[in-house]
Amino acid sequence: MATYKRISSLTEAMCVEKSVITRRKACDELQQLLATPEVRRKLALEGTPARGTTRNLRASRHRALSELWRNIVQHAMVFIDMILDDKKVKLNRNDVTIPLKLIKLCHLYDEGIDYRAGSKLQPPSRLSRSEIKKVIAFVFGLVDDDRPLALAEVDLLDMLAFICSRREYVANMKPVPEMQIILEEVETRLLVEDESVYPSDPTHVAYACKAFQNLMKTSNELGVGLHLLVPGTIKMVMRWIRRKNKEHVLPSVVEFVPILEGLTGMVRSHPHQCMAPLARHGKTIIKAALKRYSNALSFERRALNGFFSSML
Repeated sequence: MATYKRISSLTEAMCVEKSVITRRKACDELQQLLATPEVRRKLALEGTPARGTTRNLRASRHRALSELWRNIVQHAMVFIDMILDDKKVKLNRNDVTIPLKLIKLCHLYDEGIDYRAGSKLQPPSRLSRSEIKKVIAFVFGLVDDDRPLALAEVDLLDMLAFICSRREYVANMKPVPEMQIILEEVETRLLVEDESVYPSDPTHVAYACKAFQNLMKTSNELGVGLHLLVPGTIKMVMRWIRRKNKEHVLPSVVEFVPILEGLTGMVRSHPHQCMAPLARHGKTIIKAALKRYSNALSFERRALNGFFSSML
């Protein structure tokens, strides 16, 4: 039980220790331990007795791990909230990134424990619906706060892309306001108002495009109705392409392919709602796609073919 007890002890220390330095060390050690496959394997074995049928044992281990991970995620969110609320403590990047890493680790398969480990299927969530909603609100809160955003914008955009790739998160988002918030964050990176004051970072733009692609793809898989978001989304893509044309710059592949695939998913799932916005703004998008086709790489050409077929 040594590993299980150590993880539980570090989880409590993230919030109960009076010293900020001690809380940070506990958080850092916890993240490093849980990122190690062997530690995660031991954790699963120690958390439940090795008896009963294979099916019952798998279920009991999943319940035990879920309870532990819920506790870890809750404490991780409290950890950073305590630092943000303490005016005497200077926030650093680790304070922001480690809780995000812990949330991601919660959704991994554990080799040797999960029978589908290594498959392309998403592992079942260990968080309840209410806890998933808390994580969504937590990430949105960090993105909306200038202090963590200034320190770890790439990490926060990557986290947005992650939750948009997970069905259990997207299923608990409403098109308005939650999904709209994500699209506004994407638009902020794509359409920087004043480049001289706040120049756009290509890395930030790439992660924002990935978040857009994941949101559209997962929403499409779930059959989520995005009717209210269709006009603004198509207009955003058109404005982004028009801006690139004005600057005489072609969007990079890591920007263009995710945006195009995300838009394709929206058109396929909402063809009737897309007709009017595409009649107004589609010409610019189609011209940009045609311009890239002759020199496109194979994976980019697949995205372009998918887009053209959705237009037919």
